[in-house]
Amino acid sequence: MNPKHEAWLELVYGEKGEHPLTAYKSLYPNAGHETALVQVSQLKKRYSDKIYESVKDGIRHSTPAALHVLHKLCTEASTEAVKLKAAMAILEYGGHKVERKEISISERSDEEIDTRLKQLLKGDVIEAVVLNCS
Repeated sequence: MNPKHEAWLELVYGEKGEHPLTAYKSLYPNAGHETALVQVSQLKKRYSDKIYESVKDGIRHSTPAALHVLHKLCTEASTEAVKLKAAMAILEYGGHKVERKEISISERSDEEIDTRLKQLLKGDVIEAVVLNCS
């Protein structure tokens, strides 16, 4: 691999995350704009496998941080809706199927609500919350 191509890949897909065109022009300052656009396109095609692996590694390394943020939202968010969405995202990432089902409970007795919830929540249920939306 050409050393400048390797440097370009590192600038764009490494920790710096530079824009591909900006990175190319920093390595080839005499290249015209149109030439740089064509070359960047060709570099992306030529090194697509390396780019794919680099992006995949980046996602793999950032996953724990993303889960940490979701956990903080789940426990510290100011609204219940944000907490619920964060919890759902964590569960979905863990491979759990998360469905949100809404039912109207106005003018229903507690027994009717319990019966309807049991019907809706068949299967693997971690927790159900009844929101009072009056």
